[in-house]
Amino acid sequence: MDEDPRAADLARRLGARVARADELEPGDVDLVVVALPTQVQPDVCALLLARGLRVLCEKPVGADLGAVAALGVQRRARENLAVGYMLHHHPFFGAFTSWAARADVRAVRIRTVAHKDEVTAWRADASGGGVVVVNAVHALELVGAAVPGEVEVLDAWSSSGLYGSGVPELVHASYRIGGAVHVQLETYWSPWLNDEGLNDRDFDLEIDAVATGSRRHWRNWTLRSWDRGERERVDLVEPLDLFAAQARSALDFARGGPPDVGIEAAVAPIELATSINELLADDRRTVGTR
Repeated sequence: MDEDPRAADLARRLGARVARADELEPGDVDLVVVALPTQVQPDVCALLLARGLRVLCEKPVGADLGAVAALGVQRRARENLAVGYMLHHHPFFGAFTSWAARADVRAVRIRTVAHKDEVTAWRADASGGGVVVVNAVHALELVGAAVPGEVEVLDAWSSSGLYGSGVPELVHASYRIGGAVHVQLETYWSPWLNDEGLNDRDFDLEIDAVATGSRRHWRNWTLRSWDRGERERVDLVEPLDLFAAQARSALDFARGGPPDVGIEAAVAPIELATSINELLADDRRTVGTR
């Protein structure tokens, strides 16, 4: 599918071959992995699904709600499309989401930071998803899985002052889940290296959730827990390759298992991110070089 000469060279070294999407048949391919510019992924996924193939699409599946909405109503997409949200394979995912299901969560604070030497890539502009879709969608999906409910965006503000690129590089937004849970989002690209993080410190994740009588603070490989009447508990795990864990899960999906994140769950954070981007664009709440 990739016409880049490097793809042909890699195929020769692996004993594989380069093929077009319309040459692939379900009987010959267990799973197709789509990791392309966000703008083209929905159309490529639709083509592959129409041929009856099982597909793993890297997040975000599309740049905005309009691009992915059609996939969400396709029967084949619901059955044969998985979306790669690696945080589902984090050792703390189960502990955090099960706590949230039991707790009366009242407020959540999200911070996501991804290192970039410069902001020039195709994903930087809102047409490619921008910092909200590309950088924050993992955490938006995770919080949505832990605290489900109808979402209302309340406010948003952005700045292009970290790099001076002219596109939103840092975004603050607030939204409400189910009319009761207030969420604050801070997401930005960082010109400096993170002191810790996921993916070899490339991505710094922090989620702080407060509930009636308890609190959970998750930052990268550390989970802090507070429960009424008890001392703080700190759980640490050794860093691991979340993409490798996702790949192992994808093998189960290729054999006919259910996706970890299907298209309907993947559309929800894209819808939320689209609403934030639309509010930024409509109100022009962008600060240039402050």
